Amino acid sequence: MATLTTAPDSFAARIFFDGRGVEVHEPYKGKDGETRHRKYTAWFNSPVEFEIGATGKFAGNFSSKIDNWTNPDGSAKLDFNGNPGQSVVVQINDAVFTPSRPATTAKAAPIIDDTPF
Repeated sequence: MATLTTAPDSFAARIFFDGRGVEVHEPYKGKDGETRHRKYTAWFNSPVEFEIGATGKFAGNFSSKIDNWTNPDGSAKLDFNGNPGQSVVVQINDAVFTPSRPATTAKAAPIIDDTPF
């Protein structure tokens, strides 16, 4: 089975489905130099322990499916040629998140008082 690993600067844009689904955005530079985002849906086996905006690598089993576009009123959106719109939804199954900046617990340094007076 194919696996997919995102770049370390990918981030959680939305968390849904009882905390087990995450919309992941992976930034990249377009040909015009503008920053764009690849979007993935990461599916975790248990609720995630990070918040929206968490940055890091998302890795897991790759899958994809065709999604038909619809408007909020239920009517189909049309592409430039008048055909119903479709896109490929890329999913990361059995996802694992590795933060790019691990959480640290700062401990206070001990105070050493060696002054002779």
